[in-house]
Amino acid sequence: MLDKIRISVGDNKTWVSINEMTDVNGRYIANVIIGVLKEDSPGEIFLLTCEELERTNHSTIAVLFDNSMKLLWPNGVKRENILLFVTDAAPYMIKAGKGLKMLYPKMIHVTCLAHAIHRVAEEVRGNYPEVDKLISNVKKIFTKTPLRVQKFKNEAPSLPLPPQPVLTRWCTWLDAAVYHCNNYDTLKKIIHSFDPADATSIKTAQDLFTITNMKNDLAYLKSNFGFLSSKITQLEYSGIQLSDAVNIVKYTGQELKSAKGTVAANVSAKFVTVLEKNSGFFELYDISEILCGNKPSSDLKLQFSPCDI
Repeated sequence: MLDKIRISVGDNKTWVSINEMTDVNGRYIANVIIGVLKEDSPGEIFLLTCEELERTNHSTIAVLFDNSMKLLWPNGVKRENILLFVTDAAPYMIKAGKGLKMLYPKMIHVTCLAHAIHRVAEEVRGNYPEVDKLISNVKKIFTKTPLRVQKFKNEAPSLPLPPQPVLTRWCTWLDAAVYHCNNYDTLKKIIHSFDPADATSIKTAQDLFTITNMKNDLAYLKSNFGFLSSKITQLEYSGIQLSDAVNIVKYTGQELKSAKGTVAANVSAKFVTVLEKNSGFFELYDISEILCGNKPSSDLKLQFSPCDI
């Protein structure tokens, strides 16, 4: 497999991504993924290494990165061929990226933009504790309760069950809020048909449905922030062009800026703050502008050749 990876990568320009997670045994596991950058089509992607780390910090990530490149190019690391480093926005990843730039002079470090939009969506969720409570309790009502599920299907045969948001699955909470907005009256009727004495979640959900502002909050959420989920999905597509990905981010910023209300203003400010911390994105933005025939907003600090661009 290593021979296959080495042949595929060869002298091509390359991107690298490192993701660290904790496994079921509490070990710190880091995966190094590499891909070939091609001009006319998406390049091949490989899992290069999967390592256990004694601890997670900028030093261990930087050492793992460099050791992985030595594994890829045992006869001498082609440092100028690494053009892009993609990670999450954890502080130790950002610090590792800054340190690695001294060894890899052409490398742009960009943090995940889909994750950035998810962080904005979490800002939205934090402003609506009662909606959050409603979604949570409706989820509990239909979890592992076949009789209630069957009653729901009898009352609304064409309607899917309420989505069960998971915080580690990006934007599922907003999807649930949009569902509750679209099916508010039907869902309210079904929930009120249950006996509140059967479960605390039923009584809580019934009480929340009687709150006057609940309708209004759900309508506001759908109207101003319901699009965020689709933008994350679009950014997750494999093989989209750089200009398309940049335009998705630009559109997201414009939509948030045009949204109305105090919450929208705070969420828009959060989006700006998140992007400002992602300096690599603005370098990619300028490269995208060049590839679209436009003038970049600033001179590129990195010494790219035309072929690198």
